[in-house]
Amino acid sequence: MKNLITRTITGVLLVAAILGAIFVSKLVFAALFFPVCALALWEFYTILQSYSNPQKYPGLAAGLIVYTVLSLYAFGMAGPKWLAMLIPVIFFLFIFELFSKNPRPIDNLALTFLGIIYIALPLSLLNFFFASPFVDQSGLPTLPAGVFIITWLSDTGAYLVGKQFGRYKLYDRISPKKTWEGVAGGVVVAYLCGYGMTFFDQVLNLFHWMVVTTLIIIFGTLGDLIESKFKRSLDLKDSGNLLPGHGGMLDRFDTIFLSIPFIYFYILIFH
Repeated sequence: MKNLITRTITGVLLVAAILGAIFVSKLVFAALFFPVCALALWEFYTILQSYSNPQKYPGLAAGLIVYTVLSLYAFGMAGPKWLAMLIPVIFFLFIFELFSKNPRPIDNLALTFLGIIYIALPLSLLNFFFASPFVDQSGLPTLPAGVFIITWLSDTGAYLVGKQFGRYKLYDRISPKKTWEGVAGGVVVAYLCGYGMTFFDQVLNLFHWMVVTTLIIIFGTLGDLIESKFKRSLDLKDSGNLLPGHGGMLDRFDTIFLSIPFIYFYILIFH
C-alpha cells in the first residue's frame, strides 16, 4: 500500500509537470525534457558500466546536442544547416574512443551510440509534435497531450488490473510481473482514452486516433519489455531510484522511447 501511495504521488506530480509544460509553451516543454534526456542518458551509461565502458561524458554531451539541435529545428528556430552540425558531433565520438584506455572500443562506441539513438532521438521527436501537421488551427498541442495521457492511463490500467487479477504471465523470462490480464486492462483503457481524445482534438479523426492508440499499445509494451530485458541482462531490478515508486528515468519513459518514433512516422506519412 505504501509503495502504491508513493507511486501515485510521484505519478501525479510528473503528469502535472508534463501536461503543464505542454499547454504553457513548446519551449517550456523542450526545456523540461532537456534534463529528462540528460538524466536518462546518464542513467543508461551508468548502468552499462558493469558491462562495458561507454563514453559517459562525450555520449551525454552528444545526446544533448542532438536533442537541442533537433528541437530548435522542429520549432523553426534553426535551419537545415544546423542539422549538419550533428555530423562532426557524432564522429567526434570515434576520436574520443581512440584516446581512451578502454580495451573494448567497438563495444564502447556501440553502446554510446545506442544511448543517443534509444533516448535522445525519440525525446527530440516529441518536440516535432508542436509543429505542423501535428497541431490544429487553434494551435493547441492536443496531440502530444493525448499521447502522454493514453500512455499513462494505459500503464495505470495495466498495473491495477494485473495486480488485482493477473495470473497468466506475458513474458516470464523477461518481465515476470507482467500478465496478459494486465495487458488486456491496459488495452481497454487505452482505446477508451483514444476515443475520448476525438472530442478534444481536431488534428486526428477517430480512425487515426485508434491507429495511434494501437501504436502506443504495441510499441509501448515492446519498449517496456526491451528495457526489462536490458535490466535483466545487467541483473538490475530498476534502472535507478530518482523517481520514488517508479525507479529511474528509463523505467518511467521506456514506453515513450519506442512508441514515439512510430507515431511520428505514421502521422507524418499517412495523415
